[in-house]
Amino acid sequence: MSESNIAGEMIEKKEFLKFFSFYISAKEFFGLQQGAVLVDCCSGSSFLGLYWLDRNPDDKVTAIDKTLTEKHRETLDYFVSSNPKIRNRYEFLQQDITQPDFEFPECNAVIAVHACGSLTDIIIDKCMKQGLPLAVMPCCYNSKRIWWQKYSPCIEFEGDLGRYADELRLAYLKHRYKNAKIETISPEITPMNRILLAGKKK
Repeated sequence: MSESNIAGEMIEKKEFLKFFSFYISAKEFFGLQQGAVLVDCCSGSSFLGLYWLDRNPDDKVTAIDKTLTEKHRETLDYFVSSNPKIRNRYEFLQQDITQPDFEFPECNAVIAVHACGSLTDIIIDKCMKQGLPLAVMPCCYNSKRIWWQKYSPCIEFEGDLGRYADELRLAYLKHRYKNAKIETISPEITPMNRILLAGKKK
């Protein structure tokens, strides 16, 4: 399946570039072997997870969202029509990750594009608890988790809530993971362009 066909038939060019740029960063950071298992969290249409499978046909992807949408069905049909093997390497779980008893299924890494507001924080907390690597692109920032400031009191708020929140998140991740960092994609693709990446736990 060519990237030009995906961009032309499925979503706007900038939307495709967002997923593609995220994929490149996460793929390089994780360094996973063939046959890896990933969780596409807060998946929406699940374009990210299905695109990952299209590029890595030996991997497996479990997409998780609390709502199964018609857009998800259309996206799945599109990818499967070009690559039927995807159907056997992909599953969708309709679950709410905000529930206290929720745990990610066994996997090698968790990925999420634009996990809204505190969903990013919930993903981080649950990955930490289970010792899972993660790549998350946050969005829709709020100040609900400013308690993270205790992990890095030297980080000062300078008017950009998004940058401040992500720097606090990064400091929090560095307390628990051997390697954690922020990468950015072009702001012309999306203004909420930071990707939080964290690898093996300490």
